[in-house]
Amino acid sequence: MSVAQPLALTILLLTSVTCLEGCHRTSLTKSNQTTAENALRRFYENDGPEDTLMDPLILAGDKVVPLVLKQVKDKNMRRRRYAIGFLGNGSYKQALQSLETILQDATEEDYFRGDALQSIYMIDEFRGRELAKRYTDRQDYLGEIARRVIAGDSQLKKRRTYSEAVVGKHE
Repeated sequence: MSVAQPLALTILLLTSVTCLEGCHRTSLTKSNQTTAENALRRFYENDGPEDTLMDPLILAGDKVVPLVLKQVKDKNMRRRRYAIGFLGNGSYKQALQSLETILQDATEEDYFRGDALQSIYMIDEFRGRELAKRYTDRQDYLGEIARRVIAGDSQLKKRRTYSEAVVGKHE
């Protein structure tokens, strides 16, 4: 046995333990077999760090999108910002209309509108830039996001990956 083989086995074992520990931390076992309703329930119940809150939705993927689109219309939805972020994170084109409705509704909180703009930008960069031009003069969160979109801020397009959600990666 060469020196490299035990090292490779050690790395494999540590990687496996890390993955199992991460999955346990977010309690998302068998997430690819869960129903959309169960994924949404897990989203509401997730008590992990803020950067992991959308993980149950990411892991459920396409099948939970119709439920999220229905729920996100409710201005009192718990964790609505993370649901809006999930739609952009997954580049769900079918969410564009709902996101634009949130963005253009002056009765919405500026942070929901800013999150909607960011998600639109993640889904369709051209449309996001086009819409951002309308809000750059605002002195609130929406205005800040609009200016960042116009500037092409790459941090606005940063996505949480499926593998990060699986292991519950926390920054």
